[in-house]
Amino acid sequence: MTAIQLRNFALATVASLLLATPLTADEKAAVTYDQVRPVLKKHCVSCHGQERARGDLNLSTTDGIKAGAASGPVAVAGKPDESLLYTLAAHLEGPKMPPGAPKIPQRELDLIRRWIEDGLKEPATTATPKDKMPAAKPLVGVVPVTPLARPTAVTALAVSPSNGSIAVSGQQQVVVFDAGGKVPSKAFPFPEGEVCSLRYSRDGELLVAGGGIGGESGKVVAIEVATGRRVFEVGAEMDAVLAFDLSPDRSLVALGGPGKSVKVHRTADGKLISTLTKHTDWILSVAFSPDGLLLASADRFGGLQVWEAKTGKSFHALRGHMGAVNALSWAADSESLLSAGQDGTLRLWEMHQGTQLKVWDAKIGGILSAEWTAANQIVAGGRGRKVAVFDGAGQALRDWSMPDEVTRLAASRTGDRLIAADAAGHMLAWNVSTGMSEGEFSLPLATTVAQTSFVPPPRRQRAAATLPPQPAAGATVGNDLAATREALAAAEAAVTSAEESLARLKASAAKLKQIVKAQEAAGRNR
Repeated sequence: MTAIQLRNFALATVASLLLATPLTADEKAAVTYDQVRPVLKKHCVSCHGQERARGDLNLSTTDGIKAGAASGPVAVAGKPDESLLYTLAAHLEGPKMPPGAPKIPQRELDLIRRWIEDGLKEPATTATPKDKMPAAKPLVGVVPVTPLARPTAVTALAVSPSNGSIAVSGQQQVVVFDAGGKVPSKAFPFPEGEVCSLRYSRDGELLVAGGGIGGESGKVVAIEVATGRRVFEVGAEMDAVLAFDLSPDRSLVALGGPGKSVKVHRTADGKLISTLTKHTDWILSVAFSPDGLLLASADRFGGLQVWEAKTGKSFHALRGHMGAVNALSWAADSESLLSAGQDGTLRLWEMHQGTQLKVWDAKIGGILSAEWTAANQIVAGGRGRKVAVFDGAGQALRDWSMPDEVTRLAASRTGDRLIAADAAGHMLAWNVSTGMSEGEFSLPLATTVAQTSFVPPPRRQRAAATLPPQPAAGATVGNDLAATREALAAAEAAVTSAEESLARLKASAAKLKQIVKAQEAAGRNR
């Protein structure tokens, strides 16, 4: 029997065994991509995904699977034994997938096989007739604020341009403080995971949150502030969304994260319209220009790109930062762009030629957040536990100290009020014009300081014979020198005795090891 005949016989045998196995009611139902997607995500998409498609094979979408690889088709509808997606994963052919790893569990292989047998069906939701689709997203509403178990870094912060309310990241929710309030007024759920970025729409009607679960999923959702209703959701990322922005007209959302590419979605239907791929590291900041014509994005390696927002065409590549670029902000006229980075510098760029207008050291350590306010002032917060304010030309005006490194800051619509948050969960507000503090606030905690205070572990009690005599209450120590020396000698003798005992134990252990080795050697020689 030839190798080809042997292979065909083996495949036929496996298929016959599978067909002979009775199916449960659940197994008889057609398998869709929704069920297969988690399997491919766990084992395959890290090498064959949207951002990293080895062999020109993208397994993160049904379109990518049907398009196949550079070498040809990988999935033939109805024919799993002719589909490399199945035969390579099942180790029926080489190269075996995933490379250098054990074969994936049989139940997952069976799911892939059944999906191919059932004709590579799309997710069930796409087959729902339009007339049966809900007219709007379900009302999510307001939920109680979940207290934190301990003070936690604020990872997202935004100030409403309409009423000055402050939105901050909570425990799988967005927590809102009324303007000037020190206690949260409400919260919106974000079950998708950690909130990494927050934005209000220009009119303040929508509060948009981006985030997810690191290494698993990411999404951007828009919440109607008045009702808590989810207006739209975009993105189905394989990692958390670290940065995003909503275009001024609300028609587009640009998002990015560890995937190293910026994705632009339409908010009307969630469709991906552009994937911008010039970055070489995690996307940390994304910002539409106020006129909506340009889109800026920055990454962890110092890359700074400007794109045409509608077409996704490259407009400028701006070079200068050394290290992560953590913040981007536009001038009100869209003519200039502010960038701030881990190198501690603030840089201004003009958009006609893409040249650097000015660069200066903010003297607040690595900058984690910055904003160009409506009052034409630049505010920045850094790892040096400081917040600094500069005029539009880069001249320092004032600064304030924070308890910990500044993670996020945001200014009011007019630029006269500034909110800053730090890595220890503190949030402070100032009047920018006068420099006066407007108070401090934080998210509520589930436990009190007394409950979380440090309790020293109990001390191990020593044997009474090893302790020197203790003076009685009220006695004077040091009058009887002879007694003190006697106590010291007794303590030293006890320590010496203990050291000798330890040495004897170590010698006994060494002898036992030698005996065991000798017995093992004798057993091998028999």
